[in-house]
Order: sequence, then C-alpha cells, then structure tokens
Amino acid sequence: LLDLRKAGRISNYTYKMLNSIDSLCPSFYGLPKIHKPGIPLRSVPSFVNSPTYAISGYLTRILSPVVGTVKNSCEFADFIKEKAPNAGLDVVSLYAKIPVNLAVKVAKERLREDASQGQRTSLPMEDIIHLLSFCLKTTQFVYNGTYYQQVSGTDMGSSVSALIANMVMESGTKALASSPVKPFFWKRYVDDVFSAVSANEAERLLSQFEFSGALYSIHP
Repeated sequence: LLDLRKAGRISNYTYKMLNSIDSLCPSFYGLPKIHKPGIPLRSVPSFVNSPTYAISGYLTRILSPVVGTVKNSCEFADFIKEKAPNAGLDVVSLYAKIPVNLAVKVAKERLREDASQGQRTSLPMEDIIHLLSFCLKTTQFVYNGTYYQQVSGTDMGSSVSALIANMVMESGTKALASSPVKPFFWKRYVDDVFSAVSANEAERLLSQFEFSGALYSIHP
C-alpha cells in the first residue's frame, strides 16, 4: 500500500483507509447447519479487524459490478419449486476447492472486459490483481490459542473470497456455451446449481467444467 501511495496510484486518504495499524488475527468459529442431521458446524474464520479486512472490502466494491447471479434465494426458490425438488448439483466445500490461481485468472479476465473499472478506482488492473492475490493467500487464523494457516483454496470469512467464489462459479457456468451436452434447464444461486440432464449425460456434462471433478457432486 505504501508503494502504491508513493507511486500516486492511490490517494493518501485511501492509503490510510486501507492500511492496517491495530489489527487482529482472524479467529475461528462455527456456524450451525440447522438444516442438516446432527446440526454440524460450518467452520469459518472471522476476518473482521484482520490485516486484510479493509483491503478485502475495497476489492469487493471494485469487483462486484462484474459479477452476476440470481438476485436472491427467493428468486432461486421460485424457479425450482416448479421443477423436480431433489435434482441438482451441489458444490462440496466450495471455498476450499477453488484454487487461488484459478480465482485470480478469472478475476483478471473479468476486469479486462470491464470498461467501467476506472469509475470505481484509480488502480490499474495489475495492482488490483496483486492486492487480490495477497488477500486470497493471507489465510492465517487462530483457534483456541493456536495459530493455523489454511493451505487449500480460499478462506470463507473474507468478503472478497465470497465474491470470487461466485465469480468462479459463474465462469464455470459459461462453459455451457461450448458444451455438446445441453441441460433442459440450468439455474444457479452462489454454490447451488439446479439443472436437469439425461442420466447418461451427467458425467459428460461435468467434464466440460474446469475443476468440476473436485468441485461438484450430483444429486439425482
């Protein structure tokens, strides 16, 4: 951030806003999954007041306009209630399964296509990608007095990670355009895909997606 300020690519105000002075290591906690048997916990590191908290929020504001999805869960529910209620694709451990290199690659492609980027930030694309890569790779957290680092995928507690996960999912959906297998319908909300395809074509459809073998599970 200091280098960016000295080079005049961010203002002194932005530097002070993003610079971390008195931050905390993200703490690990669990969110109960009340819709599943036994109510297991979803593990999440809280990045509030962490060293990358402000940068992550700044990047989220820059990247949000280049991501599109179903507006909300209500719209998604309205669509699927008219279809078979138990069919679809489910992403297994979405955040941990998204390679950082893939996430950065997808973000770079979206920024290249975005003509309005200059209206949201003075940073060139290279600096945005550098900050994004830094945030996605900063995955340390503390639990019960012991410090850890997540070694696979992106973290779940960072706001920019949530945006990037959605962006990568959206990019995967675009693979449908070149797929020889065409589903009867396809609707996505974040990490849930509701679709229908002939049973003997399901695996072939998944093969069209980069990283699909490790990401998706099928619910027939």
